[in-house]
Amino acid sequence: MNSTGMRLYRAERIKGRHTAANRLWLLMPVLTLALAYGISQSNGTNSAYNWWYTLMMQGMITLFCCLSGGRDRKRKNRTVLALPVKMETVWDAKLLTGVGTVAAANLLFAAGILLGGCWLIPRFWMAQVMEVTVGQAAGAAAVMVAGSLWQVPFCFWMNQKWGLLVSLLWLALLWAASRRWYGRKGAQTV
Repeated sequence: MNSTGMRLYRAERIKGRHTAANRLWLLMPVLTLALAYGISQSNGTNSAYNWWYTLMMQGMITLFCCLSGGRDRKRKNRTVLALPVKMETVWDAKLLTGVGTVAAANLLFAAGILLGGCWLIPRFWMAQVMEVTVGQAAGAAAVMVAGSLWQVPFCFWMNQKWGLLVSLLWLALLWAASRRWYGRKGAQTV
C-alpha cells in the first residue's frame, strides 16, 4: 500500500475513533469470555472457543463493517467519491481497518483465554477441563483471522448494497446453517 493508502487507513481509524464500532473489538471477546466461564464453569475454555468462532466473532465482524461502512452509506458515499484518489484505495483502507479490528479482537480473545482460562480461573475458582498453551492460542487466533478474511469485504459490500438489516439476517442464516450442519449440540469438542 502506498503513502496515499496509508493516509486513508489512518483517516479511517480516526473517523471511527470515538464510535461504538471501534469498541466492538474489546466488548465482544470480553462478553464471550464472561458468558463462557460464567455459564460453563469448568468447561469454559471449550465453550468460549465454540461461542467465539460460531457466533460472537461473526456478529462482531458484521456489526463493525455495517456500523463503520454505514457512515459513508448515509451520505451516499459523497464524502468518499469527492476524494482525489481511486475508489479501490479507499476500499483497501476500509478493508485493512476491518482486518485490523478482527485481528485485535482475536488477539484479545487469545490473551483472555490464556490469562483467565489457564491462570486466574484454575488458581482462584475452578479447574478447567482443557488448558491451552501460548502456541495453541496464538495458532487458533491466526487461523480464525485467516478464516474470517473473506467475511470483512463481504459484509462491507452487503452493507453498501442492502444495509444493516440484510447483513444481520445473513448472519442469522449462516448461524442457522452451521447449527444444521453440526447438529443441535454444535461442533463436537475433543
